[in-house]
Amino acid sequence: MRIVHVANFHGPASGALATTLEQLGRAYRRAGHQYFVIAPGPRQDHEHLPWGTRHTIAARSLVGDRYRPLAVDFGVRRLLAQLAPDSLEVSDRLTMRRLGGWAQKQGIPATVVSLGPPAEWTLQPGLLAPYRAVVSSHEASARRFEAILPGRVIRVDPGVDLEVFSPLRWSAKVRSEVLDRSQVLLTHVGRLSNDRMPLASLDALRTLRARGVDARLVVVGAGPLRGRVERAAVDLPVSLLGRLDDRHELAVLLASSDAMLSPATHDVRRLSGLEALASGTPVALGSTGIQLADAVQGILAQPTETRRSDARALAAQFDWRSTTARMIDLHESLAGVPSVA
Repeated sequence: MRIVHVANFHGPASGALATTLEQLGRAYRRAGHQYFVIAPGPRQDHEHLPWGTRHTIAARSLVGDRYRPLAVDFGVRRLLAQLAPDSLEVSDRLTMRRLGGWAQKQGIPATVVSLGPPAEWTLQPGLLAPYRAVVSSHEASARRFEAILPGRVIRVDPGVDLEVFSPLRWSAKVRSEVLDRSQVLLTHVGRLSNDRMPLASLDALRTLRARGVDARLVVVGAGPLRGRVERAAVDLPVSLLGRLDDRHELAVLLASSDAMLSPATHDVRRLSGLEALASGTPVALGSTGIQLADAVQGILAQPTETRRSDARALAAQFDWRSTTARMIDLHESLAGVPSVA
């Protein structure tokens, strides 16, 4: 099969999406399929990668951001016609709006891959009707899609690389360098944007230190709130590392941390949360600084070996192999391709 994914707003800062596409591509290729990704970039280009072929279409960068919106116009449709997909994936709201009807007219089965809560305006029967399936990694979102497309929603948990992210990467050297004489190492991993609430993590650090917890926070990520985060952290022991493109470097940092702060969510099944758990690092959930601080103190109250082994055991339930196997089964069934044992 030829599977094509059109990824609007895909770019260097789209960590979870980029990781997901790479893992899917590797699995599709192992199963004997071809994988192509169409994404925006600074110039027209194509690149053959170990997990597939990425075609970039020139698009302007958003002001003050690293994301580029991809205009789904004649150029995208012409490239799709050249690639002649047997199955189509889309992963964002704007692409979903433009390509469902096109795929239906071409007789190409199209699937929405939803990595997060859907926007209200996307939950329209007319908008979703052309799609043969919706894959959702969030239970609540899957229920909302199911109400509109009964029988066409597939619940697929995200996966995590259990080899790269491992408790064995714990490093006393990294802890000593990053902690700078503090006792507790906390991390926040995610885009510095309003939806990821990095300021709540700073509030949590401030609360913990007021309670006598000698903690330091390392923030990994880039985004439009970088300036606000810098100003809010001026009187706190905070290190802003920006985006870490080296996954092994991130894995060492996570394994060496005592807890990862994950504001704006009540589910550890976000990619960064699973990577922390796989590294043996518990995840503190909460919508406010106080809730996050409470969660951290609950984590620290547990014996270190217990909390690290429990975190790893939870992450082990989310291996990429099971996730990608379900996606392969879906595409093969939609396109009528017999599965190969």
